Formats: sequence, structure tokens, C-alpha cells
Amino acid sequence: MNYVNQFLNFISDGLLLPAVTIEIMLLFSALWAAGMFGRDLWQRLRGAGAVREFIQLAPLDHDWAASIGKMPVSRFREVIQSLLDTSNDRRVATYCLNQFENECQRELDRARMLTRLGPILGLMGTLIPKGHALGQLALGDVSAMTQNLQVAFANTVVGLFIGAVGFVIQQGRQRWYKQELDTLDYLYSLLFEEKR
Repeated sequence: MNYVNQFLNFISDGLLLPAVTIEIMLLFSALWAAGMFGRDLWQRLRGAGAVREFIQLAPLDHDWAASIGKMPVSRFREVIQSLLDTSNDRRVATYCLNQFENECQRELDRARMLTRLGPILGLMGTLIPKGHALGQLALGDVSAMTQNLQVAFANTVVGLFIGAVGFVIQQGRQRWYKQELDTLDYLYSLLFEEKR
């Protein structure tokens, strides 16, 4: 049994450096994702009126190209334009919608990864140094124990921060993409009803 414990401790110690390294990489990824989310939020707030106006006029206005020009440049606008360009072929339009949905899913998967992996790696980075701290407490080395506890709690905080950023981004983007996909389905039905 002693050999098993030594083997598990060896594996645990070996996982600390990779866990902390990946956690730091995820931290930078979370900060970058938060910046991109803020930029997208700003663009959506600025262009919300033009999008709302386009949707309200879509059933009445046959000049969609002029209305699309008033919307802010975004992937959503590109998909509407491609729907308009390919409105003669229902299969191509369906393919465009499916491609956009896949892109949305990929973005959400990135945010989900932050939400799940951040706390997991934070917990790993917490428990491994705590094990060392307990061993040093038994030896009476309070200074080394304190250092290990500081590392442990820092990993916890960073992991939870990554998870919180990922969760906020996931919730925001999920709401945006649902609204955009609903709008695209509506426009798709309008286009092909007009063609009948």
C-alpha cells in the first residue's frame, strides 16, 4: 500500500506544473475572450436600432439590400446578405444557415471550455500544494507550509475567475445567437414565401 501511495503522490506532483501552466494559458485566453465579448457587445449596442428597423421593415420592404447596408458590419449581416444572394436556391440558403449555426456553436464551446476547465485546473492547483502543506505542517516547517497554501489559494482564485468569465461570455453569446438564429429563420421563411 505504501508503494501505491508513493506512486499516486509522484503522479500528483507531476501534474502540478502542467495544471498551473494550462491554467495561466486559460487566464490569458479568458482575458482575450472578455475583450472580444466587450467589443461585440459595443457593436451590438450601436447597431441594435438598425437591426430592429430592418426586421420590422423586412415583410414590407422589398429593397433588402439598402436596409442591410444600414446595419453594422458583422457575421450576422454577412449571413443575411448571403441569404439574399442565394434566395433562388433553398438548399444553398439552408447550408448558409447551418454554417452560421455551427460557427455560433464553436464560439459557445470556447466559452464552455473556460467555464469548465478553469475551476477544474484551479482545484487541481489547490489540492496538490495543500497536500505538501500538510506534510510540512507535520514536519513543523510553517514557512514552507504558508508558501504552499498561498499557491493553493491563488490557484483557486484564478480558476474561479476563469470560470466566471467563461460563464458570463457563454450566457451573453447564447442569448445573442438565439436571437440571431430566430431572426435568420424568420427572414428565410419570408424569402421563400415570397418566391412561391
